[in-house]
Amino acid sequence: MNDPIKRTFSSMERAYIRYISLFSIAAFVIVLSLDFLFEHIHRHIMPIKEHYLSPVLLIFTSLAALFLFLALTRNRIRKSFQEVDEELSFIELMKNHSNEIIILLDNLGRIVNHNTAFSRSLNIDQKALIGRPLREIFFLADVENDVHYRQLVLDKLKSAFMGIESELITTVFMKESRDIQTIHLKMKPVLKNKELHRIFVTGRFLQSDYITNKWLTSEKASYVLDNDLSLVHLFSYRLIRNLDGKIPRNGILYLQIALQETIINAIEHGNLEVGYKTKTELKQRGGNYWEFLVQQCCNDSILKRKVLVEYALEKDHVKYIITDEGNGFDWQTFMSGNTGKYSKNFLSTYHGVGLQMIKKSFDKIIFNDKGNQITLIKNIGGEEF
Repeated sequence: MNDPIKRTFSSMERAYIRYISLFSIAAFVIVLSLDFLFEHIHRHIMPIKEHYLSPVLLIFTSLAALFLFLALTRNRIRKSFQEVDEELSFIELMKNHSNEIIILLDNLGRIVNHNTAFSRSLNIDQKALIGRPLREIFFLADVENDVHYRQLVLDKLKSAFMGIESELITTVFMKESRDIQTIHLKMKPVLKNKELHRIFVTGRFLQSDYITNKWLTSEKASYVLDNDLSLVHLFSYRLIRNLDGKIPRNGILYLQIALQETIINAIEHGNLEVGYKTKTELKQRGGNYWEFLVQQCCNDSILKRKVLVEYALEKDHVKYIITDEGNGFDWQTFMSGNTGKYSKNFLSTYHGVGLQMIKKSFDKIIFNDKGNQITLIKNIGGEEF
């Protein structure tokens, strides 16, 4: 139940308390008055038998008090229910007419409620979605079967289950058009008694620019980023949105994830100087890693550091150069061709997943000697998809 409705019912509850209190006071006053009246009549005017006095007094008192109570509460109750009706009408409009996807999950990640935009966009019956895990709906089978991508997705969902707001840009297969669409999801945990109760998910489809994709042949851009990790997800989408029609969409998703992880690595391990060992330990023991990063961002010595991202789209390739202001790292070890030697241990550290995705997604990877700059190149075959 949303805040306006809560406020309305709280107002109704306070009104009832006030009116019951008033009812009690009025009843007490009436009882005293009638008691005095009947006592006067009984003694001086028309004597009445004692056993008739109490019932008659009770009946008159009850009727008078009830009439007073109903008169006072009628208008207030009617107004309160009108407010509730208006709020419910607003919720109904949001549920049935909003283009933004709205989903409510239980604490196990299963769908318990959603708006019509969700089922309409997927062309799935509304009732058929209830009870199904969110990840089962949104994630493309041939992409999720990749162990690296699956680990990244699970890491984002895990953050939400741990009570941390999380964002994810992924794909969904549209059954009716048999098309693949990119969607941006925001997951907000809802706590009850300090325990995870629900996860509130909003989502919107990220549309490509048809004119740009049809006529664009080349472009260049450069960006200077601060250390705000919350915007990396959307920014990584900005870097690949003009590749639609030039690279298969599954491949575009891999590039987006790889760029996202590259930029996060540049911020975390470059500018913020978070060691791989520190990150692994915090992740594996369930420490509040995001709070740790916020503390690192407040350090004056690294607060002003930036990440430079250069992007160039040419007819036969797309190139990204990402440079941080950190001390670099031993990239030769992580980019060793002998992946079998590192894969099991590497994946268990979480951050290794991102570097593995980079190797999988790009055709050419170049580090500078220091290890604080990486150049990523993806060839474009020229075929339209």
